[in-house]
Amino acid sequence: MCTYTDFPPIYSWSTQRFVHKQSLIYDVERAVEMVHENPQHYQFGMVHSSSLRNLLEGRDNYNEDRILTMIWEDAIRPILVVTDPTDGARMIDGYHRASRCFREGLNEVAAWIFSIEQTNCIVQPFD
Repeated sequence: MCTYTDFPPIYSWSTQRFVHKQSLIYDVERAVEMVHENPQHYQFGMVHSSSLRNLLEGRDNYNEDRILTMIWEDAIRPILVVTDPTDGARMIDGYHRASRCFREGLNEVAAWIFSIEQTNCIVQPFD
C-alpha cells in the first residue's frame, strides 16, 4: 500500500486557482498549504485511470510540450481532487501529470482527496 511519503510532495505557484465552468473558483495554493500543514487530516490514495479518463479526454487547454518534457518526479506528484456535493469528484490540479502517467501506461495516479467540508474551505463562487 502506498503512502504520501512514497511520492514527491505537491506544490503550487503563488495565487494558483482552478476555475470550474465560470461558476466556482478553487484556491489550489491554499489546498496545497493545508495538505503540507496537516497531511494526516486528508485522504491520500491511488485513483484508477478509469475514474479520471473522462476528466482528461476532450480538454483543449493542454500544453503538449509540458506533458512530453515533464521530468518523471514531477509526473508522479499527487493530483488534487475535491468532492462536489452535486458532481462528485473533481480534479482541480494535476491534469498534465495525470496525462503523462496514463501515457506511460500507469493505471493509477496518487491523489490527495478533499472531503466536502475540506473542499468548502477552498472554494468560492465565481463573480
